[in-house]
Amino acid sequence: MEYIHSKDIFYLLRDTLKLFDRRPIVHGGKVAYYVYMMLQQKNRLGQRVQYENFELADIVYFTTFHDIGAYKTDDMEQMIRFETKNHRDHSLYGRLFLEKMSTVGDLAEVILFHHTDYAALAKLEFAQSELASLINLAEAIDIYKESLGGKFSLDIFKKNVGTKFSPEAFDLFCKANQEHNLFEKINSRAYLQEINELMDFFILTNEEKEKSLELIMFTLALKSNIMINNAAVCVALCEKLGLLMKLDAVQRKNLLYAAYIHDIGYMAFRKEWLESPPDLSTIYLEKLAQHTLLMEQLLKDRMKRDIVIIAATHHERVDGKGYPRRMTEKQMNLSQLILQFADAAAVMMKPPVNKESIINKVKRQTESGGFSTAVSKVFTEKFDEIAKYTEERSNEILSNFNKLNEQYKSIKETDG
Repeated sequence: MEYIHSKDIFYLLRDTLKLFDRRPIVHGGKVAYYVYMMLQQKNRLGQRVQYENFELADIVYFTTFHDIGAYKTDDMEQMIRFETKNHRDHSLYGRLFLEKMSTVGDLAEVILFHHTDYAALAKLEFAQSELASLINLAEAIDIYKESLGGKFSLDIFKKNVGTKFSPEAFDLFCKANQEHNLFEKINSRAYLQEINELMDFFILTNEEKEKSLELIMFTLALKSNIMINNAAVCVALCEKLGLLMKLDAVQRKNLLYAAYIHDIGYMAFRKEWLESPPDLSTIYLEKLAQHTLLMEQLLKDRMKRDIVIIAATHHERVDGKGYPRRMTEKQMNLSQLILQFADAAAVMMKPPVNKESIINKVKRQTESGGFSTAVSKVFTEKFDEIAKYTEERSNEILSNFNKLNEQYKSIKETDG
């Protein structure tokens, strides 16, 4: 049994980012549809290069997330501005993020050039210049259509065809629109069904799926570096405790995948709430509990049930005073108890690690009914081994992310 279908990886990443802000992803989805229809039109014209469905699905996946860097670098309230004027930062960060953290490979470089005028792009030796020119036109069409409403017309692009926009791209779009009434499909949302049907051809290997789940975890970093550091430590703790407590191979994989995605509901929270909680009032705690339910909603019917169950109980307590369901230890399996412990202990494991202090905290919380006695016992008895592994493994998990941030900072400083 598959733990998640490739198609559902696409929808899980899309909907996780929508919790943060819908606008870049809704925009990306429409741009992806326009690009897809232009390439379909190219196929129908019988040109030498033909795109197979799996290739089109890969392009739709990539194009949907082409503005992912904007979540890190831009003010979402100024979307038109960052797409038309201040596009350098989000293009650079998005390219680095997808290049290092995702499975899109060489396509990531397209993000750097998708705002480049056709005349300039034609002079560059860039293998993916056609795709960049298609995205450039499709993006402009969506932005102007949203801005101008009923006053929008494709005629406004004609004077810039051959300079800013690719003549081939414009011709393909006009023909596709004439045959399929693309704007009506966007307005009626019928385009979503066409994308859904195409994504049946989206194929990831199990290794690529695992990397994609890690990518979904790293979307937390677009909102808060503190959150992603805790998440990496939690994953490392789950791996080590799963081995020490003799979970079998399938159970350890289920636990790992649950650790990757258990906090994605936090994407709906304001950054300041995540990094500096206002208080422990009833209202705040009620909102805090919602992140688990949001995560469950995203995973429903998309992921293996065993994994969802583990992830959904990471804020329960063995004494039944956790949330959202007030479950007791007898109602949870060992994998659930490990993730519950690891999620809480990850915050304690911030460097510099103070062994005595951490062990005392764990013992107190175990005695008060917070943690499983069995999990706490292994953690305290094997603390040195666990701490060493956790530090090394969490650094490994974060290495590509840290490199991309260093590279982004370096390029920004060089650019002045």
